[in-house]
Amino acid sequence: MRGLDLEDGAIRGDGPLGILDRFVDHARLREREIEPLGAIVRQLRVRAEGPLQILVSNIDYNDYVGRIAIGRIFRGTAKVNQLMAVLRTDGRIEQARIEELSVFENLKRVPVASASAGEIVAIAGVPDVTI
Repeated sequence: MRGLDLEDGAIRGDGPLGILDRFVDHARLREREIEPLGAIVRQLRVRAEGPLQILVSNIDYNDYVGRIAIGRIFRGTAKVNQLMAVLRTDGRIEQARIEELSVFENLKRVPVASASAGEIVAIAGVPDVTI
């Protein structure tokens, strides 16, 4: 599949809803060129049920709470004061408590009581979190 350039249009996805919107000029971009994207999106689906699973992809810092893990929930639901298992890079499993939980709305972080699979979250309470 060739890369999409700005002349071809844009593709926008929404993780929590599991949808992929296409804004393209179909005269210039044929359906078969987008089909591989559908296969990728199907692989990235989230599961609401099951134990909490978050992939941390960024770290922020706050003088008050320390390191803040930022990542996407792939399975389960995260709640404030919930205990969770943290898998360290050396294979150790530690326990941590979610002290603060925020989701992203536009460019702002909004504190919430819980967040479900598919959402990008910021979690405080995991000591020495790394990527």
